[in-house]
Amino acid sequence: MDKIQNLINQLLDLPKLVNEKLPWNSWNACMNDSEGNLAKWAGEVFRVGALVTLVFSIWASLQGMLPGDDGLNIMAVLGGLVWVYVAFPIAQIVRDAGDTIASSKSDVITLLWHDLALASIKAWGYITALVALVAALLGVISAVTMGNLDMTGGVDVSWLNNMDYFYALPASAMEALTNMFGLEWVGDRLSDLWNWDITSTVAASDGSWAGDVVASLWGVVQVAIILVKLFTVLIIYKWLWKLLNTLFSFIANPYLPFKSK
Repeated sequence: MDKIQNLINQLLDLPKLVNEKLPWNSWNACMNDSEGNLAKWAGEVFRVGALVTLVFSIWASLQGMLPGDDGLNIMAVLGGLVWVYVAFPIAQIVRDAGDTIASSKSDVITLLWHDLALASIKAWGYITALVALVAALLGVISAVTMGNLDMTGGVDVSWLNNMDYFYALPASAMEALTNMFGLEWVGDRLSDLWNWDITSTVAASDGSWAGDVVASLWGVVQVAIILVKLFTVLIIYKWLWKLLNTLFSFIANPYLPFKSK
């Protein structure tokens, strides 16, 4: 009877025995540790994203340096070299965000909705500000040299408008909250801040050299506005997270908000 029991146990343990003998098989260990190492895995995704960002940024810059129908454009080459240079700090911003997430000791909910969200918003905001600053400086150089050193021809910064999506959720939530408490004027001021683009309003040139220089300098001011928007969104998101976290904790463990004698 014992022999039969041993044979049955050996048969049932056969998948485990074979799995342990398979070469280069670490899938099970990875899956068992995946939840506990979710922050590490998220950080690895950002590390890979940093490399992908670097490669594609350099590739896009090199594409803009290729000769066109009119031959080689020296200004396009110089501008492309500038953006190749900028690609490295951009990739480092993504990498730093990944390192921040990987070092998180929070639970899964806090990791996903607090640490990961804040790191993503902050990284995208820094990248947006950096690209906007470089584009503005190239515009200033072009204006000062009256277009003789124009490296802005291949610069496309229209994608910077995607920053709106990163702060749309906390911004909309804050506006709705202020409107709910009758503070519409606060929501209106926040809405004005999100839509504030000084380059499309104040930065109008009269066609003169001085006018072009002043108009280009407003692009540098826009970088400061981008950072103001970013830090405002971060403050709002942290406050909303604290508010919701307190609310959910109260729902899970309701208590009276006063001490008993």
